[in-house]
Amino acid sequence: MIAGEARATLDIRHASDRARTEALDELIRRAESIAARRGVTVKWRTLLAQHAVAMDPFLTEQIEHAIQKAGCEPHRMASGGGT
Repeated sequence: MIAGEARATLDIRHASDRARTEALDELIRRAESIAARRGVTVKWRTLLAQHAVAMDPFLTEQIEHAIQKAGCEPHRMASGGGT
């Protein structure tokens, strides 16, 4: 049996709003192209879109020092935390 419908969610994060928007646009274009070749439809909607916000530099440094003190190597990344 082949499913008549499939649903998926996607969470795109980046420190740059422009990079995130461009990635989303490209993924939508590719999904629509694949769907057209396969004779199926793609529907999508944005549930939440927030502008990138940098974490407070002092807090970032404190967390980084605590990680190093624990003997680990810190890794900075855009998290989208708090959404």
